[in-house]
Amino acid sequence: MIIEQGNNYIELEISSPAPGSKARRTSVGLQCGDFRGTRAEVWLEPGELEGFLDELRALEKKRNGKATLNADDPREFQIGIASIDKSGHLEVTARLAIAGNDSRAAVECRFGLDPSRLLGILREFEIIGAAA
Repeated sequence: MIIEQGNNYIELEISSPAPGSKARRTSVGLQCGDFRGTRAEVWLEPGELEGFLDELRALEKKRNGKATLNADDPREFQIGIASIDKSGHLEVTARLAIAGNDSRAAVECRFGLDPSRLLGILREFEIIGAAA
C-alpha cells in the first residue's frame, strides 16, 4: 500500500501474522522530496496494526485526532496520520531508521495529505488487517 502526496510517499508491505507469534513483518519505503530510505524488514507487535486501524477509523469518522503505527522498536519505524486543524486538514509524519554496530541512518518526513484520500487509505489497511 502507498500513502502519497506529490513526490512524497510511504510504501508499506505488511505480511500476514507470523505463525505462533502473530507479529507482522513489514517492508517500508519512504521518500520525502529527494530523500529516500528503505528497510526490508521491521516488525509490528501483535495488536499494533489493529490499534492503528481503530485510531484510523476514528480519525476518518471525526476528522480529529491521530492514528499512529509503530514498529516493535519505535526508533526503527513510525508513521502517523493526524488532523492538524478544525477544518480537517491532514498531515502524515514518518520516521525510518537503522542502527548497526558502527553506523546509524534515519529519514524523517512530514507532508500534507488530501483529506479525500483518507477513506481509501483506511480501506487498504482494513484489507491488510483482515489477512490473518
